[in-house]
Amino acid sequence: MARRNICCNRGVTVGSSGLVPSDPTEFAGAAVVASVGCSRLRCKLCKAMVRNRAETALVGDGRAHVAELYETDDWLTLNYVERVETGRLYACRCTVFLEPRMTLMESEDHDPSEGDALLPWRCAGHALPKPPFDIDGVTIGPDHDFVELLASTARGEVPEAAAPSQRVAAIQWVYRVRERLTGLPLVDRFDQTMAQSLRSGDGVRIAQALLYFKHAPASAAFPEVLDALGTLEESAYADCDGDVWDVLSLLLARATDVGRRPDETDLTAIRRVRELALVPTTSLSSDHWIDLAKLDADWLARHATALAEPRPGGAAKLLTSLYTVERDELVVVAGTHLAHEADATTREQVRAWATENYYSFRPECFVLRQLFDTVSDEGVRA
Repeated sequence: MARRNICCNRGVTVGSSGLVPSDPTEFAGAAVVASVGCSRLRCKLCKAMVRNRAETALVGDGRAHVAELYETDDWLTLNYVERVETGRLYACRCTVFLEPRMTLMESEDHDPSEGDALLPWRCAGHALPKPPFDIDGVTIGPDHDFVELLASTARGEVPEAAAPSQRVAAIQWVYRVRERLTGLPLVDRFDQTMAQSLRSGDGVRIAQALLYFKHAPASAAFPEVLDALGTLEESAYADCDGDVWDVLSLLLARATDVGRRPDETDLTAIRRVRELALVPTTSLSSDHWIDLAKLDADWLARHATALAEPRPGGAAKLLTSLYTVERDELVVVAGTHLAHEADATTREQVRAWATENYYSFRPECFVLRQLFDTVSDEGVRA
């Protein structure tokens, strides 16, 4: 059976500001799901392919005529359909739905045992495109100059025919191009070209590449990305918003990518993540703390002092991340390190965190409170 691409979340409906591609080979991957709707939704109940029209809505008893609506070519000829400024009307033979903004057919945490999702529609799959093919007036073929294409998107230049959200954020259009290439040999050359941007010395192109590979953690070009990051200097970020934070986000995306056995590239990414996290000046967001806990909670707990002490609020974020990944027993391990090794400010953070959570009947908080009762205000730092 020929390979088919399936939209992320088994498809998405979008309002009038979103894009529903006319090309049936175009699908919505994880990086573009917010701006691209599925054009091949099929109903699980009536088995019909779902139709849609932007800036259209039902009036009166329109829902009573769903079968007629579905069979009518021009919905605006019906007296129970009107033109509106926003929204998109969707219909199969049994269900009609007005989409104001965006609806996922299945959320990431959807549990089928708890019943069906909001709508009975799912992506029916998209055939792979055959080069050359068109994306908003740009013809992509086997010999396309991806270097120039990516240099122009780094400057914020995208085709006029692109969706509004992709004209505002050029990286969204780049993601869309990559999704169209998914399953084709061209995707590897596209990724390699993007990886080479990390060696360009152009801060804007580097920033684009860092963001790009965060959403392509399984790319075959990732070994080259790691090599390039190893020689990337802080000065490369001078002309853009990228920084070490972006590098860490990118590496964590690869290191925490699940569903396959770790290879040498994964292990290198994990090692780089640890090295960067231990640099005191590396900023860590709440998501970074949680990703570090998912990656290796034991390592996080053992290095609690080195990670938390240099960062404002670091101790509380570290302990919370261990709870988030349900490694409650390591809260005491991390707290013990902090109580005996950290400075007074960090120890006070732990004490405050334990006190704040004391009345949640978490046993680890009782242990931490007792621990701090036995540690003097000066600590017992070695």
